[in-house]
Amino acid sequence: MDAKKLGEDNKATAQYIKKTIDIIKGPSEESSPPKSSPKKSDILKIQGNNCMAQKMYDKAIDYYTRAIEVARDDDPNMYVYYSNRAAALCFMQDYQQASEDATIAIELKPDYGKAYARLGLSLFFLCRYAEAKDAYETALEYEPHNKASLSYLKKAKEKLQEEHY
Repeated sequence: MDAKKLGEDNKATAQYIKKTIDIIKGPSEESSPPKSSPKKSDILKIQGNNCMAQKMYDKAIDYYTRAIEVARDDDPNMYVYYSNRAAALCFMQDYQQASEDATIAIELKPDYGKAYARLGLSLFFLCRYAEAKDAYETALEYEPHNKASLSYLKKAKEKLQEEHY
């Protein structure tokens, strides 16, 4: 990523955070009240997403972890925080923790294809190919054209074939 693009991304993030803080503080005398304000956990998720885009995976994990910590148990986006952290953990090659986070995301939202794909990836790199194959097949039920899932499903099947010879 070039410096100009990074600067634009940081500026956009700063503007979003400023607007969010203004919303959280409440309306000023000359403005009307907001219809809804973003939750702190969602702001942390966005910051984590920005870190992912910049390949700062350790910082992304920190933001997603904080989102999980501040979110309420009934937060409808909790599954996203776990699934996103699983993705960041995969980039950091912490596949065991990634599989645990992906599993939690699936428990929270059983029809979330990305969580199955992230579970599949972590299981693949843990050399648990049969389980990875199953996870990818389920991911493809929800996202049938996901190229990464299709590719890794094929790789998992190939690894299973190699194990049988």
